[in-house]
Amino acid sequence: MAESSIEKTITEALHDAEKPTAKYDKLQLPGNPFPIASISSPDFAYGFGPLREEHMDVILSFLRSTIAKGRFSGLRIVGDYGFGKTHILRWLEDAINKSPGGRLAAVYVQNPGASSRELIYEITRAMGEESLRKRIWYLVLKKFQSKAGAKDQGSGFLKGLMKTGQLSLLFEDTREEDPSVLFSEVLIINYRDFLRKFAELDLDFQKLYQFGQQVIGAATGNVEMATRFMEFAIRVEEEGGQPWIRLIDSKTRSTPFVPQREHLRAILRILRENGISHLYVLLDEFEDVALLTLTPKKRKEYVTSLRSLIEENLTSGFSMALAITNPGWKQMTRDYPGIKDRFNFRINLSPLRSQEIEELIRRYLKAVRKETHFEPLDDLYPFSRSAIGIIRKSSKGNPRTIISICHDLVEFALSLGPGQSIDGKLAANFLTGKSYS
Repeated sequence: MAESSIEKTITEALHDAEKPTAKYDKLQLPGNPFPIASISSPDFAYGFGPLREEHMDVILSFLRSTIAKGRFSGLRIVGDYGFGKTHILRWLEDAINKSPGGRLAAVYVQNPGASSRELIYEITRAMGEESLRKRIWYLVLKKFQSKAGAKDQGSGFLKGLMKTGQLSLLFEDTREEDPSVLFSEVLIINYRDFLRKFAELDLDFQKLYQFGQQVIGAATGNVEMATRFMEFAIRVEEEGGQPWIRLIDSKTRSTPFVPQREHLRAILRILRENGISHLYVLLDEFEDVALLTLTPKKRKEYVTSLRSLIEENLTSGFSMALAITNPGWKQMTRDYPGIKDRFNFRINLSPLRSQEIEELIRRYLKAVRKETHFEPLDDLYPFSRSAIGIIRKSSKGNPRTIISICHDLVEFALSLGPGQSIDGKLAANFLTGKSYS
């Protein structure tokens, strides 16, 4: 009986999911704009930044400082759970990665890990397997094209990539294609096409691997990192395989120890060679380091290593923004007062005021109505301003709770008559006896 009930529920839910959201038309909405879990998807969060002008001013000052000086700067975003720390980080990630000229890059790291070494591997993971592989091959293929196109030595360079026994075939008329077809600037940004053509020509991948090692070694100044990066880059068919795992998993036994500073410096140099002058690491849930996961001894080791990592890369084109709860920041600064010096730009999040709640609701409504035919006379509709104070009182100004309440109110409003809105009386009646803590 229970199984048939579950099957029926799933079938009905799937059927409902396929229906158009016409039921929201009466509210002049294409659907419920407020996520049911009260956490926006990243692409939706990118739509708008901080609500408070002073917070935006801090972010702009932080960015100006790093771009103008090219030195490390730290931004701390401090606030309780649900106050929008993650939202700001994800919005900042998108804004930086969309900056004109593509000279800046940002990576969002969801968790700081249990050591500074784990943090470095999490940064690598956040860059993405395909993105990092493209950047490595860009350096290798740029040098390859330079070598292959050299007036006096290009032919000899290409000849050197052939396997033993193939040398006599180079440039003979009987050969359908010769290695000179690899001399193409288009292939610099199409490494998969390059490797495919390289394989079709039956050239020596070991020689290509060795060439790549030399190029990456020269760029990073680290032979060990060059070996690991090139091993990862050349084994394209093993996406998500061991080469990638060795780069991103500090716990893998086959991963040789590389000092954090060397790993980070190698990444920063590869990015710089790709035209990226500054990398922003956006680090979430840093309270885990301060309060939850680490013993005092491990926490001291982590923070000490983190400070060393920062000190050693002050001018390497690297900055950080971290999100942390109020108790976490208090504990961190009590134990390690010096960390304030490196995270000198600060945003302190506090409960939203009524005007800010209204603006938050308005932004969500505008976002879903964009590119639709819905144009209500009041863009706050179906909410009325008299409901804002009730929402603030029930939510205590917590943005995550506000979003959850608004989701439920929109669903409730589907039962209202034509032209009715969610006013203060309706919101108060609906929220009586409900808890969103």
